Amino acid sequence: MLATPEYLVSNLTRDLDEIQTERILLAGMKDDLGLEFVDAAEAKVRQQLEKACALDTPELREAMSRVEQIKHDVERGLEERG
Repeated sequence: MLATPEYLVSNLTRDLDEIQTERILLAGMKDDLGLEFVDAAEAKVRQQLEKACALDTPELREAMSRVEQIKHDVERGLEERG
């Protein structure tokens, strides 16, 4: 599987959801130091999310489409042989 921008965005969004859950738990325990770490983690994930979104270009989508077509052709060729 290719790590497409869509795949990266999906996983990073899930990471943000998990960070939010962690934030709620730490806030309930009044863990200020833990919340600082969560804030830093959230900022890093948001930076990565911006980069992943920037990767989604027409050129990349076209290249991925070509790769998918080649993969399909190879699989079809293997089925015809077998």
